[in-house]
Amino acid sequence: MPDLSGYAARIHDDEDRPLFDDATKAGAAGALRASYVMLWLACAESMKRRFREAEKRDGTAGKIVGELDQKEKDHKSVDKFLLEKAKEYGFLTDTAYTILLNIYEMRCIYGHPYEQAPTPEQVTHAAAMVVEHLLVGPVRLRHSFGRTLLTSLLEDRNFLDDQESAVDAFVADVVHRIDVRIHGWLLDNYWRELESWQTTPR
Repeated sequence: MPDLSGYAARIHDDEDRPLFDDATKAGAAGALRASYVMLWLACAESMKRRFREAEKRDGTAGKIVGELDQKEKDHKSVDKFLLEKAKEYGFLTDTAYTILLNIYEMRCIYGHPYEQAPTPEQVTHAAAMVVEHLLVGPVRLRHSFGRTLLTSLLEDRNFLDDQESAVDAFVADVVHRIDVRIHGWLLDNYWRELESWQTTPR
């Protein structure tokens, strides 16, 4: 039977652990269908949580959460929607999207008793991919938040106090929330806008 405990130990956020732990227990008990389905649910619920966390600081994420809530209210499936929006937003790379989409599609097959069940190796592979491509990392804000942040810093005089302590506190709060992959983009755009301010009358 598959032992998924090693993958569970790599999960970054405690909120993502309960469903994955259920998948681990189901796998250990030989309930491979249940384990596979729970792995997908752990993935889907983590994507939902990440958008809800991001919406606290990012209006784009908030719009996605609104669409998600409406779909669920209308009793529509949100799994494919979650994957597509997670790729668009930047939670998932193109490669991760393709891999997790396959896990979702296989979950739809394995979730029906008249179809074949997954093998222990397939369950183990799904666990490894869900952790590697999503659960191993924290929530990170991407370009839409970066654009909003730049606009606030450059155009809203009251956005941030000019006291050093206030700036330090703001940086400490925000820097670890921003995806490291956009640091260069953010700084380049900030300096470009500052240079424009210096040469353009305001």
